[in-house]
Amino acid sequence: MTEPLSIEVSCHNENILQVRFEFVGGRFRQSLQLLAKGGHVIDRWTDEVASADEDWPASPPIQQLSLELIHDRPTLLGVGQAGKSHWSISVETALGELEPGVNALRFDLACRARNKPTWLGSTYCRDFLPNNEPSRLRLVPGEKTAATNGSAQFTAICTTEVADRSLPTTFRWSYRIEETEGIDSISHP
Repeated sequence: MTEPLSIEVSCHNENILQVRFEFVGGRFRQSLQLLAKGGHVIDRWTDEVASADEDWPASPPIQQLSLELIHDRPTLLGVGQAGKSHWSISVETALGELEPGVNALRFDLACRARNKPTWLGSTYCRDFLPNNEPSRLRLVPGEKTAATNGSAQFTAICTTEVADRSLPTTFRWSYRIEETEGIDSISHP
């Protein structure tokens, strides 16, 4: 059995932002958690998976994952496959360099596609709703990435134009997750 892997970063008021990957049903499922100093969950998002057999799943199908030390920081590196396409993921801590005073988790993903994608992105559902409060986590899209927010679902979408590209090709998208205090769950830079 594969042990869960995680990395975390300190945020406001000594809260901890953590990403945790657990091997379930042939792939790593991902959860993002904001934890209070005492360890109780303040907010949690999990990645969305409709079916493990989809060629274009709602979230990247990561099947191998390792925790590495890169530039003196813990970094999660993973790969996976669905249909005829291959995915990769890198998750690292961002300690104030993206926005002064804001610590975050930075996600960089890619898909090497042989066929035209019907969907490329990462989808999270909020699965811990304390008193129906607004989310304390925020998704900030990176370059060539868009974000949407539906009731309790948060999505980062690869927006690289598919029509202009000959296949096979590699598509990339990126985003960061950070703690927020009562503002929208998705920030548009």
